[in-house]
Amino acid sequence: MAKEKKLTVWDTPRLRERAKELIRDGLLVKEKNPENALHKALCDEFKGVMKERGVTLSIEALEEELPALIWTEGKTGTLTALKAVVRKGGTRGRLEDFQSAHSHIPLAMVEQRVRDLSGMTKVEAHAPRLLHGINRIGGEGGIKRVEDFEIPTTSPGNPFVVTPKNAQHWRFTVINGANIGVKHVRVMEDNPVRQALSTAERLGCDTVFLTNLLDLDMTKASGPLKALRALTSGRNVNVALLDPSYRDEATRILNTLPDDEVIYETANEVFEDLLTGWEKITHLPKRKPFEGRPEFSGNAYIVLGRKEEDFIVAAAYWEIRYATIKRQQENEMAIKTARSALARAEKSGDSSEAKRLTKEIERLAKLKARFATTAVRAQDFHRKYMAVLAYVIRRFEQSIPNCKVIGVGTTHVAFGTKTIEFSIPDHVKVSDMLLSNRVGYHGAQTLRKELADAVIVCHPYPLNARLTARERDAEGKRGHSYFAVAPMCVDGKFLREELKHIIRKVHPVNKAVFNEQFQPGVLLVECVNGVLVPPEPISIAALDKFRMRTKDFGEGGTWGIRNAIPPVSFPGTRYIWYFIATDIHIGSRNRAIVWCPETDSYLGMFEAVCHLMRREGLFKEGKMPPVHMFSSNDDVTQGNHFETHLQPNVHELSRTQIEDLWREKMDLAKRAHSKADALQIFADMRELVLYQMEIRGLDWTQQQVLEVFERLIEQNIDMYRGILRRAAHAKLKVRGVSSFAGVPFDSRDPGVINIGTGNHFVKTIDRRMAEGPLYADKIRTLLRTYPELNDRGDLLRELVKAPLDGSRFISYGTVKVNGGYEWGLDMRDTPTGGVDWSDPLRPTVAKEMRRGNPSRILEGKMIVRTYGDKHFLSFIMTPGAIFLMGPPGTHTDVYGEHGFPPNNTGVVFLGLPVDGPDGGPILVRALLYDDVKRIIESRKSFDWEKFLPNPA
Repeated sequence: MAKEKKLTVWDTPRLRERAKELIRDGLLVKEKNPENALHKALCDEFKGVMKERGVTLSIEALEEELPALIWTEGKTGTLTALKAVVRKGGTRGRLEDFQSAHSHIPLAMVEQRVRDLSGMTKVEAHAPRLLHGINRIGGEGGIKRVEDFEIPTTSPGNPFVVTPKNAQHWRFTVINGANIGVKHVRVMEDNPVRQALSTAERLGCDTVFLTNLLDLDMTKASGPLKALRALTSGRNVNVALLDPSYRDEATRILNTLPDDEVIYETANEVFEDLLTGWEKITHLPKRKPFEGRPEFSGNAYIVLGRKEEDFIVAAAYWEIRYATIKRQQENEMAIKTARSALARAEKSGDSSEAKRLTKEIERLAKLKARFATTAVRAQDFHRKYMAVLAYVIRRFEQSIPNCKVIGVGTTHVAFGTKTIEFSIPDHVKVSDMLLSNRVGYHGAQTLRKELADAVIVCHPYPLNARLTARERDAEGKRGHSYFAVAPMCVDGKFLREELKHIIRKVHPVNKAVFNEQFQPGVLLVECVNGVLVPPEPISIAALDKFRMRTKDFGEGGTWGIRNAIPPVSFPGTRYIWYFIATDIHIGSRNRAIVWCPETDSYLGMFEAVCHLMRREGLFKEGKMPPVHMFSSNDDVTQGNHFETHLQPNVHELSRTQIEDLWREKMDLAKRAHSKADALQIFADMRELVLYQMEIRGLDWTQQQVLEVFERLIEQNIDMYRGILRRAAHAKLKVRGVSSFAGVPFDSRDPGVINIGTGNHFVKTIDRRMAEGPLYADKIRTLLRTYPELNDRGDLLRELVKAPLDGSRFISYGTVKVNGGYEWGLDMRDTPTGGVDWSDPLRPTVAKEMRRGNPSRILEGKMIVRTYGDKHFLSFIMTPGAIFLMGPPGTHTDVYGEHGFPPNNTGVVFLGLPVDGPDGGPILVRALLYDDVKRIIESRKSFDWEKFLPNPA
């Protein structure tokens, strides 16, 4: 039974409305003590009603409710209007315009609310004193020597260890490229880093990692370029952080803005200003129920990157430069003093003193040439660098709650049983080559057994999130690693609006945000059921949906949610799950197979995943798999146009070898001590013979087609039925080209189940037919054996398709759940732009930017572009499209030994939020060969509800 809500004084009829009326009539600005005046007016007017209801209005209750009475949301809300002012930067003129339009709100309350919206911190405690010299930082007297300080370092063999609460199910977020210092939204709750921390709290993340935190220009003034870079800055001078000797003058200039005066900030003051920005971002407002607590209650770990190094090295250099100039001035003063004394000695005739002073001047003149920055010993540069680094690390850890700097540059972390490498590039160039460059040298790490389970590239100005996988084989066994690029955590829409007037894009932020590929966000890294899934992007708009709200606070002002929600759910987000099993290559001698002890048979990747769902009862009556759509984009069969019959598998035994093995095993079985021992011998031989049959392949195309009928369709028809049941349950609607064009038929129309045709098949038979229609027809025929589909032939032709453009698998359409966002679909056999073997879909993204809208139907939609053919998992997210290539069902054959990287084999699931790309994280859940093998052989239960959460 639901607990009854306790009535308060504010439940008194019309009390709240009357209070708002009195405020709008100007009561608060007319009285000296506005709260007391409002309290008296309400008590006098509602005295009888409150007495009758047994409630009283205390002055404390009124003061607590007053902000909600004054500040309202909505189209005409006062808070909405003030946020718009603060968002653009609450200048004096803008605030005066707001005050004029809302004159019923006292100025003091407006100013307080502005401070609350933009974030508050006690900066006076950090106000640095003036340090002589350019670009020096530090406390009183500058940087002090730090004894026994060591640079935080890690290695593959000595990683930083993080122990999650649950070794099987955990998650963390990577907040990269915050670049605090560039232009930003002034309303603190809309700050993307603040929202990212809040989202991490709501999603129950074990921790967060922060990389590329600052954006500050330490270069000396170099003409107009300095001004151009400054146009990207979003810092407002904080006079409380300026040296006391200059504070009054800076305040005067700031208030009057005279044409012939400007404000000067030292590097020390700029650095402290940026740190107060981080302090504002990472702490909740200093009011109930927040009370200034950390936005994220877990640990935050920082990895310093190239931008931080540039700042630290510059500060260390200017420490040396200051000491050098100081020494030069002392030497120059000593020479002047000696020359003056020499003149007096010569005048007085003191030849002995004159001789001594002459020698002293010669000595000082020689020293003058020595006192140059270029002559400073290397150890002193190192000493100063270490001192500045220690200071910067300490200040970060003081400013950000629960924070620890764990690395400078590329850093290795052991997260539970998984290893993570945060790869820090050595440049700040804006490029789409970040993933390609990093993947390009993974081979040497594989040979050294130093490659992590996941490598996350953290660059200060990445264009978007992207990922791929690579094999990490060792000790005769297969393994894999994921490679991903963490996106930039900035408000791209806001930056494009603010920076659009800058023509020459000197600052890298300008170059990045105006690139058509730019898609900011954060990266979510998860382990589900003990399986490390590919790192997944959360868009900036999705962060606003997931961040914590005031209502999420529990009793006593605690969050009350972080530990209550299991770390595998996504509150409020339902998903359309799209299953891709491509390049299955039935008939190939190199199909990736695993022995399934439960079926006593070898299963390919597709069949194995179907078995895992079947084992959990998802195909039984009354149940459904979590999958709404399926496609096999390319090469269901191997074909024979590469003359594969001339390429025997390296494991193939001769007939004589097999006969000898049978003879040997038969003799052992006859001498077995028990029937069970004999049966085990025969079981082992059965497995060996079946394996030999698998690796011999099928060279005749007709046999391959029949094998598809038997192994992929007949044995898994319950899976296809289950997908259709899930689609019907979710009221999934797929529309093709014909629906938009108003024509009765278009061969490119997609269905719920989509079977492709590959180049292997069509080239084998000289392009005279396609294979997909054969398999689609077989699926439809077998589905009609189920009672509910027996007389639904027309429906099945719409649901199960083999889209074609000529003889190519090309399909255009849309998909949505009833009432949800309509996603665009572009399914193909092979990528349109060729391939970059280190970032397979990179050329395709560039090509699609040039192609426009050949489908004629996908404008204004987020397009899901899927591919096969190139045998690598690959994912890229841009503002207008998701690019996803599924891994193949085969391992590397002799063709791959010509210099290609080994295939990463498996299947992939794509989770599309029902509410659209901003409705939640885009989930990419791959099951690659080694994980499939381990799960199948363990016979342990696999929790599909956690792996593919919240299906619509």
